[in-house]
Amino acid sequence: MILSARHARSMVRSLLAAALHRPGEAFRPLKQAVSLLPTALMSLQKRAKLLAALTSADEFVVMHLPVAEQVRWKRFLLAHRRLARTEQMLWMMRNPLPCLPIGPEHVRWPITGINRYAIIGLHALEQLNGDAFRWTHPVFLLKLAISAGGVLTLETRNVRSGIGLSDIVVLNGRQILSPNDLALDDAGNIKLKIEAPSMRVGETDIVVIVRELCEPRAKSGPGRRLGLPLFSVDFRCDGRKTKK
Repeated sequence: MILSARHARSMVRSLLAAALHRPGEAFRPLKQAVSLLPTALMSLQKRAKLLAALTSADEFVVMHLPVAEQVRWKRFLLAHRRLARTEQMLWMMRNPLPCLPIGPEHVRWPITGINRYAIIGLHALEQLNGDAFRWTHPVFLLKLAISAGGVLTLETRNVRSGIGLSDIVVLNGRQILSPNDLALDDAGNIKLKIEAPSMRVGETDIVVIVRELCEPRAKSGPGRRLGLPLFSVDFRCDGRKTKK
């Protein structure tokens, strides 16, 4: 998952707030926050330059140094992966993607209609009974352009059993949503009460932290770290608008 420094900082702040909010369960969010610190401290441009320098060093080893064939092949693969990641970072710098617009209209976005960069922290697209969904990471971020308050609904269809509101922490900007602002219905819809900001802002980060679900280890490596199965995102306005 490639993050901008700003979005990494939002996640770090949210993880630290979640650790303080639930000190008895602080170890995992603190561990995740520490792992995100390098990303939060370096811009995409600086990280791309660093990866390019490491790739050049690997290319020099492969092309000019008398190393064992096994070492040469390993350095080649590392350089190839870094090159692909560098190009992804440069593309993200050149093509900033829009947020999900949250306004007075009732809007529903199926997961196939949401650009995966408007929700940061998604796994690949899957199918269940002919319907598409994506698993989120245990920590994911929704990029919203909010112009009105209302209820944001995450449709999960109870694919992940045993999940409750006590397993979820949500932050709107730097504010943790209170239990009164969260709801979970029998159909597996998680409802978040989103307040309209007092003044218009360009982008608001909604960070959702979910108790981690780990897939069993496979032959190819460790299983995925999962959060919520997400089929759609829905917004219904409550009539309150942001001041211009």
